[in-house]
Amino acid sequence: MPILVKWPGVTELGSVNEGYVIIEDVYPTFLELAGFDKSAKNSIDGKSFVSMLNGSEKTNSNRALL
Repeated sequence: MPILVKWPGVTELGSVNEGYVIIEDVYPTFLELAGFDKSAKNSIDGKSFVSMLNGSEKTNSNRALL
């Protein structure tokens, strides 16, 4: 899903990431940003994309979308 993010001090202005996220990824991302531990996210289908936002990971293309 296309997404725009403004996170001063973390995301770079005007940057583009070609990785993909799906709607199920939004909730675990918010959980990680709120500081919940990983055990709280084990029963959720999505994957956090915080690492894509802060630049430590360029893509999560190693996962299937189907």
